[in-house]
Amino acid sequence: MSCKTSIVILTYNQLDYTKLCLESIRTYTPSESYELIVVDNASTDGTREWLQQQKDLKLLLNNDNVGFPKGCNQGIEMSESDTDILLLNNDTIVTEGWLERLQAQLHSVPEIGAVGPITNNAAYYQTVPVPYQTLDEMQAFSAELARKNEGAERRLKLIGFCMLIKRKALLETGLLDEQFSPGNYEDDDYSMRLTMSGYQLWLCRNTFIHHFGGTSFGQKPQAYYDLMKRNEKLFEGKWGFNPAYSCYIRHEIISTIQAHPDARIRVLEVGCACGGTLLNIKHLFKNAELHGIELNEHSAKIAATFAQVRADNIEQQMSYDEGYFDYIIFADVLEHLIDPWLVVRNMKRYLKPRGQMLVSLPNVMHISILQDLLNGKWEYADAGLLDRTHMRFFTKQQLVEMFNDAGFSQVDLGSSRIPLSIEQQGLLDRLSTLSRLSDFSDQASTYQYIVRLRQQAPVQEVDLLAQLLAAQGSSKAIVQELASLVKDDSELFQYAIASLSNYGKAMIPILNSLCDTFIEWNDLEKIIPLLQQALVLDPQHQLTVFNLGAFLYHLGEHRLALTYLNQLKHRDEAIESLIQDAEQRLILS
Repeated sequence: MSCKTSIVILTYNQLDYTKLCLESIRTYTPSESYELIVVDNASTDGTREWLQQQKDLKLLLNNDNVGFPKGCNQGIEMSESDTDILLLNNDTIVTEGWLERLQAQLHSVPEIGAVGPITNNAAYYQTVPVPYQTLDEMQAFSAELARKNEGAERRLKLIGFCMLIKRKALLETGLLDEQFSPGNYEDDDYSMRLTMSGYQLWLCRNTFIHHFGGTSFGQKPQAYYDLMKRNEKLFEGKWGFNPAYSCYIRHEIISTIQAHPDARIRVLEVGCACGGTLLNIKHLFKNAELHGIELNEHSAKIAATFAQVRADNIEQQMSYDEGYFDYIIFADVLEHLIDPWLVVRNMKRYLKPRGQMLVSLPNVMHISILQDLLNGKWEYADAGLLDRTHMRFFTKQQLVEMFNDAGFSQVDLGSSRIPLSIEQQGLLDRLSTLSRLSDFSDQASTYQYIVRLRQQAPVQEVDLLAQLLAAQGSSKAIVQELASLVKDDSELFQYAIASLSNYGKAMIPILNSLCDTFIEWNDLEKIIPLLQQALVLDPQHQLTVFNLGAFLYHLGEHRLALTYLNQLKHRDEAIESLIQDAEQRLILS
């Protein structure tokens, strides 16, 4: 592990921010663990003069503003030959232990090429909500995050406001691409280059750095927008895909996955692009087997670094085995197809009997479209509900009919919405008085439908899982699948208890295993109903008696706990100690 880091900071005016940044580095970073390199891009506000007075840094004063990528490259070339490189914006404030934690993650495995922290202000899902109002409160907030130690998450790209790059990876990947000067998208580009060099990028969720953001370009918003569009086109020309669209993480789709975090699931995403959604699924479900279909060969190469990606045409014959996948994802794909109805019917064959299809579809009945229609407009755009690449359009009724016709008996609808203007809300209220639909307002305010499709109704799935458990015994995977299915539905949970009970005493170990799973998930309200049903099946079952007694003791119900613990026929030292403690607590109360 490298013992030293070269911290490269660019400055262009904004002296107050630079002072805060350097002060925080000096305060919260062991002096022997870093060297400080500052490149100034022709500041005129006294920054250059102040920097020349600092004795603990290497300084390069450019006579012109050479931009962010070139300035960073100049700083890298000034660094010691055996250090890792940390690119840090001057409008940041670092926190206690920040560099040690970043370094620990960077060198945890050889495959990692770069890491970054979470923050209050950055793109690409790198931010977290923050409660603090002062810098002292910010440091306390950071310390609490470090204490929780939520670990790290592999990412497609890292935002360059703070990026720690392994020296070996830098040597193999090269310097930043200076065509992106004066700045923006050079970090997207470098992330992809690291990936194609065989390295991984990780986001450290135990490390927080405050980022003011926008200090370089914020005073000229139109110039910033024009620069972003220019560099976005440069990126597309170089890589062959759009950097924003191709890296999306579809959290609203991922949230519909009903599986235990340890479950072994096979997931196929149709139109996976660079695989941002698949990579996040892998973060949440460690044992997930990832598959993707992507026709853009350039973005498919990125996704193929961690998933099995094919270029199958889903409107023709597929090359997968039937009944292979637990989940098939269509995130804004079906509306682009010639015959989505046929595709849904065909793709259903590749689902396991209890598999699910997860779909997002734009709603052509959204109030913004109705508003335009009333004004004689139907205008296609580069993105959105009337994306010019859309070939098919759906309302709630049409999409439900499509999925029902394909044989999905259970269509669970969710929705995503966007804020409505005052004019749109007024139109929505007036039109709702004219429509015969009882849920008109709900439909017309839905921007996009998020759909979970199942071949069987939930009660049928419960019955099938109960049947499997009766045949196979207490399979941990099936128990966890059943628990995932019923955990958010109290009626379905009660139905599951009844369905299991139909198989008699053989289900007592299953009921106890379900208790173990719900305890692990901290879903404690389900424990007593499960154990009580197990006792209905066999009042003398010793494991159930003990589990119920121990659980009641945990809840502080010591008198009731003793009525069960005293029924145990065989008591070891631990059980006797538990009984004595419960009796003592009753006496003291």
